[in-house]
Amino acid sequence: MRVYAICSNNSVRGPAGYRGTWAYRMFFHGDAEPVINRYGERPYRALPLIRNVRLMPEVFVASISLIVSSMISDRLRDLSNVDLVPCTWGKVYDYPVDPAHVNELVSQVPVFGADINDWLEPRLRPPDTEIITQRYCEVVVPVFTSISEMFVRGTSFDLPPPFAEPQERIITSRELHERYPIVECGRSFICAESVYRILEQYVSDEYLFRILPLDLGY
Repeated sequence: MRVYAICSNNSVRGPAGYRGTWAYRMFFHGDAEPVINRYGERPYRALPLIRNVRLMPEVFVASISLIVSSMISDRLRDLSNVDLVPCTWGKVYDYPVDPAHVNELVSQVPVFGADINDWLEPRLRPPDTEIITQRYCEVVVPVFTSISEMFVRGTSFDLPPPFAEPQERIITSRELHERYPIVECGRSFICAESVYRILEQYVSDEYLFRILPLDLGY
């Protein structure tokens, strides 16, 4: 059986040009106001998105949450053990994403963190009506770092760390993915093949996502 780990790519990759910078990844993935939804902890709260209006992708990772457009959520809605929570709009900003502007921002703001927050804060504004019509859902699924004894014949894998620190190996199994077609581990989302085929064309940019095929060996 094969499953796929979809990992948000946080590493700076020089050969990609401006698309390999932290600034472009920030624009693409955006952020969210601090709302933490965990599988089973109902009632879920709508996640307020913070986005650059120049980029409205079908799939992205805002903060630690996997976000999909309404077109994709309609295809995922019938899956068991997958909760789809409609997002709201928190704040938006408008900044060009061409190479010249992105590289200029990287030169002005060399450190991702407090410096970018200082740059971003005065640019944030409430969304207008046109943006509000863009519908997204947060995908809320079980969070695993390992499997319990009920999921037998586990196979162990290394996943790329979200930042510099390595993370624990993920132990996963056929039984787990037959019950849960998507599970979360850190900033990685491990999908059964049927789910991955729905998301595949939207996560194909290697400078924004890493895709790891994981063979369970049976």
